[in-house]
Amino acid sequence: MTNQPHVSAAADDVRPIAGGYYTGLVNHHHLGTCEVYLANAPESVVDRLRTTHPGVYAIHNDAPRSLNEMEEIIRGIDVTALREAGMSIHQIGPTQHGYVRIAVERDAPAARAEFDAMFGPDVVRVVEEPMVRRQPFYGHS
Repeated sequence: MTNQPHVSAAADDVRPIAGGYYTGLVNHHHLGTCEVYLANAPESVVDRLRTTHPGVYAIHNDAPRSLNEMEEIIRGIDVTALREAGMSIHQIGPTQHGYVRIAVERDAPAARAEFDAMFGPDVVRVVEEPMVRRQPFYGHS
């Protein structure tokens, strides 16, 4: 088994070092690594990450926008108004790759066109997927 406390410590150190360039992180305890996603961070930030925990980080530094930028975009989306207009949004959030991901139940092409008109192309990734609904429980507890 890998040194999980070391990998956890490395994961905890990413955001303070990366600052506004941070986009996301995937912690691979079983491999002893952290996959770090950054939005065009300067080499000094990448070097500091690598020297803080040598051999632990796999760094992707090509995201088009940071987590902070994606959160700002998300705050600007009036989900209630879009739902009232008929868009079936049921999930919204950032991706570690630097895009806003929105899940709709139907008509993803129309939703994609709407978001492209709002933010420009290649900012929001729209996927069409059914919303998971809980089934009523009729058994014994």
